[in-house]
Amino acid sequence: MKNLYIYAALASSVVTSHAAVRYDTPLHSAVRAGDYKLTEGYAKLMPALVDREAEHGLRAIHIAILRGDLECLGLLIDFDADVNLQDDHKQTALHYAAIAGNREAVKMLLRARAKKTLEDTQGYTPFARAISAGHLKLASLLKL
Repeated sequence: MKNLYIYAALASSVVTSHAAVRYDTPLHSAVRAGDYKLTEGYAKLMPALVDREAEHGLRAIHIAILRGDLECLGLLIDFDADVNLQDDHKQTALHYAAIAGNREAVKMLLRARAKKTLEDTQGYTPFARAISAGHLKLASLLKL
């Protein structure tokens, strides 16, 4: 745990001094690695990282869904991750879950007040993305 505090202190100084640069923070890296305890530790120590943008506008919540990691997704929601933040293509976590066909992630995001109406850069809602990915049963959860 001592190393976590040292790394967090170093990372927070980098994060604050390069706010315009987008790169993975220690929290993003922990989510990518599927390390629940480390993700929780960074979220507690540096809550501002929970919604921080990384490359391509990805947030930690997007990465958790890309990995299919419901445990990290739930943790990020518990730490008040904004479920409606959009990446560079204006896709939300709900778009990602719809494309992946991840029914449980969709349910978790809807309970956390994810908006079904947000469109990506191509004008698609999560419902439309679920349909285009062939997830017809899942799309029923996403009807407007």
